[in-house]
Amino acid sequence: MIKQEQVIEFLRLKQESEGGYTGEDITKLAELLGVSPRGMRMRISYWIKTDKKFSQFIYLGKEKPPITLFEFFKIEQELESNPIQVKKGIYENIQEERIVRNREPLAKSTFYRGMNQKILSMFGSERDNWFKTKQITFPEDYSVEKNRESLKTIFTFSDMKTYGGPDIEAIFQRLIKAKESFSIYEVNAYRYYPEILTKRKFLNKLLSSIPPNQQLEAQAKLIFQIQNSFIIECTDMLITEMIHKQGRIRQSDNDSRQKVENQLRKDALELIRKEFKDLENSGKIDLNIVKKYSNVLIDEEILARIILLKRHSDAYLLILKLLNDLTNNMTIGVRFQKNETRIVYQLATGEITWDKESEVKFEGSSIRFIPLWRWLQG
Repeated sequence: MIKQEQVIEFLRLKQESEGGYTGEDITKLAELLGVSPRGMRMRISYWIKTDKKFSQFIYLGKEKPPITLFEFFKIEQELESNPIQVKKGIYENIQEERIVRNREPLAKSTFYRGMNQKILSMFGSERDNWFKTKQITFPEDYSVEKNRESLKTIFTFSDMKTYGGPDIEAIFQRLIKAKESFSIYEVNAYRYYPEILTKRKFLNKLLSSIPPNQQLEAQAKLIFQIQNSFIIECTDMLITEMIHKQGRIRQSDNDSRQKVENQLRKDALELIRKEFKDLENSGKIDLNIVKKYSNVLIDEEILARIILLKRHSDAYLLILKLLNDLTNNMTIGVRFQKNETRIVYQLATGEITWDKESEVKFEGSSIRFIPLWRWLQG
């Protein structure tokens, strides 16, 4: 009589040590229990259909595979972490584990065949099926040679620096060209980047390891992933460099502000002395001149900021233009956190102006902008 508990224990041990059981294992179990292999297979087949306890066990086939399931998972894990690492190290680790488990050594030919199959399944599959599965339009006139060359001319971070550092306008123009080239796939690059991220640093080396006239399917997939990741990373680079440029301008202004303020005060003092000297020579007291210098309309601190802003106006206008082009005038991928921020943007772009009355709400209250000339009148 076949006892279910003995069979479960046997299959559990096989699952833990081999990752599953084979037809040969069932034959050995039948011999141990003194029953026919056919009877044992029929009984296990019945239990699989009727008892949930047996659903946890994995059938590996009639014969034991040369690479166990655990070893295959190990290969997969190693390739995911570093696809271009020396494969000999993985092979030696597997051999050491086999010695510890008192198992036969793994043939090198079997190992490298399994390794190559895994690499192909990870980075190169049948082209039409892979692109179709990912819902990516694959152009009929697609050229592997042309797109592979584009990785050197368009999808590259080279030649985007000036003497003073990164050239944000050059970065932007390169990004526009990359987006135009990538548009042949008719997809959003952000959709596929998460699954590429962990492999990004290996993709170029994997592609360079494939001769131009071989494995065209794998090349097409790798090229798409490299192009895709470039668009995301170039966008991040552009935004980062714009932030850095604005920061450098602000630092420069902070370093120069006191000097500019002092120069303004010096100029104002010299002008006051000249005006008062002229009054002294004329022998008349002009109260309008006294009032003019007693009530300064704009403090030197504010005038200094205006001068420094004008000094960097071209840089600020360039940043504003690139941001507008990148976000379609702040309508794509942008959300203003506060109403004040939106107003500053609208003032900067001319959507609203200071020369007309307008009322805008700030955090539940409202402020009325009054033209400067009317404010001066009273």
